[in-house]
Amino acid sequence: MNKFDLFWLFSFIEYQKGWIYLDKQIFGPDGILGDDFGKQPYSSDLKKITIQHLLEQTDGFDSKLPETCSKEYHNNQNISYNMKKFIDCVLDDTIENPIDTPGSKWRYSSFGYVLLGRVIERLSYMTYENYVRKNVLEKCNSKNLHLGKHWF
Repeated sequence: MNKFDLFWLFSFIEYQKGWIYLDKQIFGPDGILGDDFGKQPYSSDLKKITIQHLLEQTDGFDSKLPETCSKEYHNNQNISYNMKKFIDCVLDDTIENPIDTPGSKWRYSSFGYVLLGRVIERLSYMTYENYVRKNVLEKCNSKNLHLGKHWF
């Protein structure tokens, strides 16, 4: 999925009475995901991440996920793996391995897409899979497309 596809996908999400703003923070008390993931308090850089940073892959996360988190995910992907546990693991790793300042540089991050999926779920009150199926695939009259599994 490229940057244009993600902007298009997000254009379907309504936030309260209007469209969602790309400068909306992800983490922290006023963030879309609030303080629901990882250990508190969040670093100032984690609290700066916005939807736009995630969409443009300038969120500050390294392209290489923490080894303990990715091993646990891969070892448990055949059983219903808890995505919250995975996000907690990655965010907790930033305590010892801080992220770069959001917006400072581009770096591919599959973790950013994981967070975007949770943002979609939080704002739409639907699972990511159901949201994409209803608001993207059905609107495109796609009958034979399926969502892929996580790739990290």
